[in-house]
Amino acid sequence: MSRVIHAITTPVIPQWNRELLFKILDNIHDVVLVIDTDTTIVYVNEVYARRLGVPATKVLGRRLDRIEPNSSTINCLKTGMPSQGREYVKSLNIEVVSNTFPLYHDERIVGAVSIFRNVTKGAGLNQELISDRERVPMENPYNMKEITSRLEKELIVSALGNYNNNRTQAMKALGISRRAFYDKLRKYGIEDRDKEMS
Repeated sequence: MSRVIHAITTPVIPQWNRELLFKILDNIHDVVLVIDTDTTIVYVNEVYARRLGVPATKVLGRRLDRIEPNSSTINCLKTGMPSQGREYVKSLNIEVVSNTFPLYHDERIVGAVSIFRNVTKGAGLNQELISDRERVPMENPYNMKEITSRLEKELIVSALGNYNNNRTQAMKALGISRRAFYDKLRKYGIEDRDKEMS
């Protein structure tokens, strides 16, 4: 397998090294997990702890086949076949969308990489909104107040889902003040739904 170069150096970036690579990986919005051939977790990016609530020190050096034996990452390691799609992560009780691929060195598989995002909370909240919409038809399809309220609620739920219920990030993304954000959570009953789903 010949190696294709996908990077160049410039006067601003004179060389590619580990530090630069780790900075890139740590700033990816999704979780990145790397295992070696015996399924030992050798790398997780900073997002792993933030998004999943599990410190990196708890998983680094542990074998994935003992934590999550049915993981698509392990299957990828065994078969050498990349995969993508949804899967349930039993150890964390979450559903994720993942992109998994083998890691090669000198034409030999030396590990596997999984890049994934938790979709559990966002998927559940969005499904509730769809159900609400089907259950409660609008009396007047031109009622701007009702349409605006529904749209506002959908945007809040979507932002919470995209940021794994991190309210600070969601309110920043929405561009509203803390007080306005919490007022809207109460107004639309999102706060109560949030507690039920936890």
